[in-house]
Amino acid sequence: MSLTSALSIASSGLNGVQYALTVASQNVSNANTSGYVRESASLVAVEGQGVGSGVRAGLTLRASDPGLQKQVWAQSATVAGLQTTDNALGAIDSLLGTTSADTGTASKGSGTLSDLLGSVQAAFVTLSSDPSGAAAQQGVLSAAKLFTTRVNGLSGAYQAQRQTAQDTIADGVQAAASDLSTIGTLSDRIVLLKAQGSDTADLENQRDAAMSDLAQFVSVQFQQTPTGDMLVRTASGLSLPTRGTATLSTPAGVTIDLQNAYPGTIAPITLGGRDVTSLLTGGKIGAALTLRDTTLPTMQAQLDSLSGAVANRFDAAGLDLFSTASGTLPGASGSEPAPAGQLGFSAQISVNPAVIADPSKLRDGTSGAATTGTADDQTVIDAVLNTTFGTSGASATSSGLGVGGSLSTGYSGSGSLTALASSLGASQGSVISSASSQLTTEQAVQTKLDTSLSSAVGVNVDDEMASIVSLQNSYAANAKVISAVQSMFQSLLAAVQ
Repeated sequence: MSLTSALSIASSGLNGVQYALTVASQNVSNANTSGYVRESASLVAVEGQGVGSGVRAGLTLRASDPGLQKQVWAQSATVAGLQTTDNALGAIDSLLGTTSADTGTASKGSGTLSDLLGSVQAAFVTLSSDPSGAAAQQGVLSAAKLFTTRVNGLSGAYQAQRQTAQDTIADGVQAAASDLSTIGTLSDRIVLLKAQGSDTADLENQRDAAMSDLAQFVSVQFQQTPTGDMLVRTASGLSLPTRGTATLSTPAGVTIDLQNAYPGTIAPITLGGRDVTSLLTGGKIGAALTLRDTTLPTMQAQLDSLSGAVANRFDAAGLDLFSTASGTLPGASGSEPAPAGQLGFSAQISVNPAVIADPSKLRDGTSGAATTGTADDQTVIDAVLNTTFGTSGASATSSGLGVGGSLSTGYSGSGSLTALASSLGASQGSVISSASSQLTTEQAVQTKLDTSLSSAVGVNVDDEMASIVSLQNSYAANAKVISAVQSMFQSLLAAVQ
């Protein structure tokens, strides 16, 4: 082997080490970058006519575990969806209250709806001992106001969280469209570089980051083609384009109220003009759709049903204690807006202004036939205690609720008012508790998957530093070869001279 060949081989070794050091440095600098996949240098031996002539840099390789990565993306959508649900329901949980049995203390103003109705009932028991007593009458009004305030607050919370869900959907669709566009742009570059035989590792890491972000918004599946392109589909099989003008879209800044529903008066999510709302499941978007269109409307329907039952049962006893601010009562329909129906009545329910203006109506009643004016008359009060708060009152509307009349409470409408309130609390509490429990469980699974993936494809700084030390030794060895060849050249030149 000639000195020139030895010098060339050693120089190629230095270049190869420099390339490997660059890759190792890239790994170390991105050790804490979320979603970064470990890269490794690929050196290829070079030979000519069967004789070795050094090394050259090959394509940078990426660590991979496709099966585990697929699980991580799927779990990301699951956890993101549950977090969206848990955040929304957490605001409602605080208003549902806690019973004295739960706290181990006396019932407080922050008790459940059942507790608050129980306080109204207790106030009427006190009133029965002194029907004309101003203090007893004010006690009833105060307890009634606490109940209506809580009901109004819950109804407002449902609608506030529905609006939040609507905003989450709009923001999520916009972000998902942006991620899809990023995936398409990066894929174009990757396909081109692969065709040229060039490195694509860094671009693939960037594309993975966009894919990971997309997986938080909707359940998706990814498939890489032999050319390096990336195909994206939802869990339901909908193909999501990464290029072109056909993108996910829905109006932003839309305000909705309890009379708005999808399908109907809430705009859909479209893809190229096609309604794809029902095909987007999982992730933040899927969870927000369920909250907006099912979970929260059902809770609203349950509260409307209870509120309507309370107002109508008091009316049946001859005392319109609860009504709208204008003194009207809800109708029988569960799908028509109050007061003609019960839809949204929980947002309007208040203590009847006529009773507030004349507390003696608590004794005399508000219906002409039941009004006696006798100071110690208990006819209306007895009717309230025995019928309104009894188990024989008219059943609450339990089906045909909500916009379109497709919702139901999920429990019987018969029983006492406190029992109905308890059923509402148990039903909604179960939904809230289940979401919280599922979130905790799925977060634990996510942590294990992330740890496994990090071990498989992440950067271990200690390993990288050990590799760098080894590369430094290789660099020094190649440098010594070059130095020795240079000395031999100098000696040869000196001999010739």
